[in-house]
Amino acid sequence: MDGLSYAGRLGQVPPIPNVGRGMAAWYRGATAAGVNDAGLWASGPDAPGGSSPGRPNSDENGDWIAQLRREAE
Repeated sequence: MDGLSYAGRLGQVPPIPNVGRGMAAWYRGATAAGVNDAGLWASGPDAPGGSSPGRPNSDENGDWIAQLRREAE
């Protein structure tokens, strides 16, 4: 994934419109193939200290991040 649009910004795919101040977005898909499908993204309140930019949120998410990094090499 090279970009994500959120809130009122629409320059990247997928656009995730419901992400504003104090909100977070997360990918619910299991493979990189669906990363541009806005329907596979969810948004909701960001818990204090709950964000983990660049770090996996689960073993499955860690595998997905590793796959993306391998594909980018």
